[in-house]
Amino acid sequence: MADKTAPEQKIETVEFNETTYQKVTEGKATIIFPADGQRDVFYNPIQQFNRDITITAIKTWEQLYLNPSCNNKESDSNESIAKKTKKSFTIFEGLAATGLRSLRFAKELPQNLDKVVANDLSADAVKAIKLNTEFNDLVGKVVPMQGSCNISLLTSLTDNEINKYRGYDIVDLDPYGTAAPFIDSAIQGASDGGMLCVTCTDSQVLCGNTYPEKCFSLYGGVNMMNSVSTHESALRLLIMSLKQTAAKYGKYITPKLCLSIDYYIRVFVLVERAPLKVKNLITELGSVKVCNNGGCQAFFNQPFGERHERMSKKDKPYSKISTAKSIGIGENCPFCDKRLHVVGPMYLGQLHDKEFCDRILEINKQHQFDDETKGLYGTVKRIEGMVTVASAEIDSCFYFSPSLLSGVLKVTVPSLKTVINGLGSLGYSCSLTHAAKSCVKTNAPWDVIWFVMKKIGVMENPDFKPKLNDKMPGYKIWNDEKIGSTLTEEQLKKFDLKTNNEETIKYLKLQTTKIVKYQENPTNNWGPMSRPK
Repeated sequence: MADKTAPEQKIETVEFNETTYQKVTEGKATIIFPADGQRDVFYNPIQQFNRDITITAIKTWEQLYLNPSCNNKESDSNESIAKKTKKSFTIFEGLAATGLRSLRFAKELPQNLDKVVANDLSADAVKAIKLNTEFNDLVGKVVPMQGSCNISLLTSLTDNEINKYRGYDIVDLDPYGTAAPFIDSAIQGASDGGMLCVTCTDSQVLCGNTYPEKCFSLYGGVNMMNSVSTHESALRLLIMSLKQTAAKYGKYITPKLCLSIDYYIRVFVLVERAPLKVKNLITELGSVKVCNNGGCQAFFNQPFGERHERMSKKDKPYSKISTAKSIGIGENCPFCDKRLHVVGPMYLGQLHDKEFCDRILEINKQHQFDDETKGLYGTVKRIEGMVTVASAEIDSCFYFSPSLLSGVLKVTVPSLKTVINGLGSLGYSCSLTHAAKSCVKTNAPWDVIWFVMKKIGVMENPDFKPKLNDKMPGYKIWNDEKIGSTLTEEQLKKFDLKTNNEETIKYLKLQTTKIVKYQENPTNNWGPMSRPK
């Protein structure tokens, strides 16, 4: 089910300070522009989804991490929440443009939001922010600031007025292009326990097939070029960059929700000062060998470190971290014999926090039905769909396309249900991915994936012989009798492509839920728009 409706923006005129302006309303905020239509400041209505989900994520952070006792449903029912003292919080938007996002923060977030600093380097942008702040009656709540994002953040660490908050509780980066130049200052400028909200729109670099050198210079790693998993690898590259930068300052990054959306990626991560957790970083990062250029699409993760749980002589548990052993994969793919390519390094851990996702969905539901917010958020259906799919993802890295694998084997494309039936019957977990349609995430090794795909190929015709020559990647896979040799006799007895199992039931439940799982481009020229002049 795809949502083909783009947020519609009604442009009207309004008089303010004896001048005629055009106005656009989004959420509870309204921004105004010169009536002649000349806009010197960047505004993109397509990003309403980004702004809507960010507001929902900040509400989630405030409830779960800043004021958990005030928002705990199981707390003392006799004590009114209104009587509880909520901690206040601050927000820094580094590249504010029109200031719309900051204005919406001030109008739509809880009242314990102390202030929003709307920063931009452009004098025209700051002029627009001041005008819109005055128009929305938010003078004092929204503080316009002109300057470099990096300098403004680092200056705040020594500013007496700001320093009482030990940095900003929320730092929002939504640049035109990469966020890489702003990551260091954002992490330094974030408070202990605060949250970073980071967007990168340089998809050609992060997800494309032609700029490995640019990707490496910006993010410290190379994406999974020419692979269906390239969009997830983009998320993992950004998370690695955040984690490595934070580690230098004894800070630890915990991903809460990481999304590949349209032409950009958006991540929400928790920042905390935790030197002991930082030691685990080596176990969370690694490289990936991928059979991408004309190969079979298999991939193999190589972590950099391993964590060992041990007992001391005094019977006290402790952890020891060592370098990881090689996974034993050579230069060529063990299945199709094509040359493997090394990508990364990148983050290989969990991308989404289940509790965080569940609370986002709960708040998003309130947005749909509460009298105060009903009809206010134009993208609630899409938030529901994307976060629901993301929340259901298993923690395994990357995914595969049954359609592409069928092309390798030259067989009819099976249904996802059949593929999940096979993998689930062997005891492996499966899920969809929010990052790509018709793809499967699984913790099954590639030996098992190819076993299942080959069995599907001969399911209707046991004598089926594909038309392959010995130069094609599928030829060796079809003729490799060792594929599936890692499976036990018990697993083979349970193998079933037609009977639904626990994994299939979860998949079917998600499939039949009436939600917007994947966005289709609703308009022509759907994208990031032109860079502001």
